[in-house]
Amino acid sequence: WRQVTITKIGDSVTWAIDGVAIATLNQSLGAFTTEGNIFVGYYDAFSSVSDNRATSFGLVDNLRVVEIQTPLFGDDFDSDSSGNWAVHKSTDDTAVTFGYDYSADGIPAAPNSDGTTLGIKFEVNIADPTGAEAVSISPIDANFTGDYQLNFDMWINANGPFPGGGGGSTEFITAGVGTTGDHLQWAADSADGAWFGVTGEGGSGNSGDFRSHIGGTRQAAESGAYAAGTAADSRNNTNAYYVDAFPGQSPPAAQAAAFPDKQTGALANGAVGFAWRQVTITKVGDSVTWAIDGVTIATLDQSLGAFTTEGNIFVGYYDAFSSVSDNRATSFGLVDNLRVVEIQTPLFGDDFDSDSSGNWAVHKSTDDTAVTFAYDYSADGIPAAPNSDGSTIGIKFEANIAAPTGAEGVSISPADGNFTGDYQVKFDMWINANGPFPGGGSGSTEFFTAGVGTTGDHLQWAFDSADGAWFGVTGEGGSSGDFRAHIGGAHQAAESGAYAAGTTGDSRNNTNAHYADAFPGQSPPAAQAAAFPDKQTGALANGAVGFAWRQVTITKIGDSVTWAIDGVAIATLEQSLGAFTTEGNIFVGYYDAFSSVSDNRATSFGLVDNLVVHDLGADD
Repeated sequence: WRQVTITKIGDSVTWAIDGVAIATLNQSLGAFTTEGNIFVGYYDAFSSVSDNRATSFGLVDNLRVVEIQTPLFGDDFDSDSSGNWAVHKSTDDTAVTFGYDYSADGIPAAPNSDGTTLGIKFEVNIADPTGAEAVSISPIDANFTGDYQLNFDMWINANGPFPGGGGGSTEFITAGVGTTGDHLQWAADSADGAWFGVTGEGGSGNSGDFRSHIGGTRQAAESGAYAAGTAADSRNNTNAYYVDAFPGQSPPAAQAAAFPDKQTGALANGAVGFAWRQVTITKVGDSVTWAIDGVTIATLDQSLGAFTTEGNIFVGYYDAFSSVSDNRATSFGLVDNLRVVEIQTPLFGDDFDSDSSGNWAVHKSTDDTAVTFAYDYSADGIPAAPNSDGSTIGIKFEANIAAPTGAEGVSISPADGNFTGDYQVKFDMWINANGPFPGGGSGSTEFFTAGVGTTGDHLQWAFDSADGAWFGVTGEGGSSGDFRAHIGGAHQAAESGAYAAGTTGDSRNNTNAHYADAFPGQSPPAAQAAAFPDKQTGALANGAVGFAWRQVTITKIGDSVTWAIDGVAIATLEQSLGAFTTEGNIFVGYYDAFSSVSDNRATSFGLVDNLVVHDLGADD
C-alpha cells in the first residue's frame, strides 16, 4: 500500500507517494485549471493484455479530499526572499545567505521540501571574532496573535573531527516568538519574548546544549522549564532524555571526502546536528513549548517570568563564545520551509494535569471501581504520554478491584458536552495488566472503552442502556474479542463487516494478522518488573496493545464513526449495521467483562491523557 497525495496550492499541483515528491506542475509548463472535480483511474498505455488477468489490477481505498489550512506566514526559501525579512547582525563578521543551495555541502533536501535544496544559510564569527556573535531574522511588519505554531526544518553543521568537534565548533540555531522583530535576538538584555537555542555537536556541557530564554534571561537547569527534568544536566546533550531521542549522526559523505582529516567520526548521542530536524514552537494561551522532531524540549510559562507571546517571530544563529571555526566551510546552520500556522481551538480538551473531576460526569457500576483524576503514573514506571509536555499526570481507571459480583465498569463524560457536525475525539491511552506474560495473571483481561453519540448521563458498558457508537480493547489479548465495536448495547459480530481486519471468525482477536502486524508485543516497564519480579515478566503477544502509549482516534463524519489506534483503522460503524446517534456527548471508560479480580491490583488499570475533541469543519 502506498499513500498518494496530490496537493493543490495556488496555481501549482504536487504529486507525492509515501511523502516522496514525484512531480510539480505549474502554469509555466502550460495553462491548466486547478479547481473543479477530481478523479482516480487506471490506464494501460500499451496495446497489450495481461497473461494473468486475476493478478493485474489496481486498488484504491480511503480516499479523502481535505482543505489545506493557509498558513499565517510561510517561506520555502527557494528564491531570494530577503526583501521580506528584517535582518539583524551583531557585526559584519556574520552572514545570512538567502536562496543558498545546500546540496553543495552534500546535504539532502529538507523533509518538507518538494525535492529542492534551497534554504537560508547562517554563519557567525566567520574570521575575526571579537566576542560572542549572532544574527537573527524576522518577517517584516509581522504580528501573530491568538494561538499559533512556528515550524521549520533545521540543519546544524559543524567542523570535526567528532565526537569532540574541532576548534570553534559550538554554535547555536535560535528561534522564538513574542519579539518586536526590530532588533537582534541573542543572549543580551535587549532580547524579548520566549526563545530557544540548541547546539549542533553538543559542545556546551552543563551550561546548555539546549537553552530556553525569557527575554535576556536564560532558564536554569533547575528551573522546571526543561522536559529532561531539573538535574544539573537537564540542558546537556548527555542527559538520557536527549541521548534516547537523538542518536549521534555523522557528517555527509561529501564533507567527509572533501575534508578527510576533519569531517570524521560521529556526534555523541543527544546532539542534533548532521540531520534535518523538524522544529516547532507552539504558543497556546500564555505558554510556549519548544519541540524537536516531536520531542518536547522546554515549556515556558508566565510563572517563570513575564514575557510577551504575541508579536513577531524570529530564527537565527549564535556563537556564544569568542572563537572562530578552524574550518569555516563546515560551520553553519540552515533553515528551510518556515511556516506560522494558526492553531484551531479544540471543541473540548483536558490534559488532566490537575484535578478536573468537576468538569466530568462520572458513572460507576458499583463502588468496586475507581476513577482517579490527576494520577501521577510515573509511580508505575510509565513515561510521559506522547502528547504531554513532559507531564506524567492523567486519569487512572480501575474495575473489579477487590470484591467482584459480576462484570464492572466506569465511564466519564464531559459535563453538559454536546458535539455536533463532524468531529474527532483523540487521546493517549495506556492499558496495564498483571502478568506473567504472554498469558497474563488471574483476572488480567480488562477493556479500555470510548465512544460518541451518548447522552453522557449514564454508564456506558455492554448493556441495553448503552447508546451511540463505542469501542473497547483489551490490553493483554486475553479475550475472544479483544477489539470490540458496539452500537448501543449490541456488540458487533466478527462477521458483521465492521472490522478492518475482515469478516473471519478471528477479526476481533489480537491474533489476527491485521493486529499482530500493527502492534508488536510489549513488556512491562522496568520499574514494574523490578517491583513484581515473579509477575511482571515476559512480553505480550503480538497484536495486544498494552504496555505502550497508544494514540486513539474516534472520527465522526456524516453518519459513520471510525475507530483507529496509532493510525491503524480498527472498525467503522455505519447506519447499515444498526441505527445509532452520532451527535451528543462523548465518553472514555474502563470495563471488566468478567466476574474476576486481578491477582495484582497494583498493575491492573487503564490510563487516559490529553483528550481533545476537534471540529472537522463540516455540519450535517
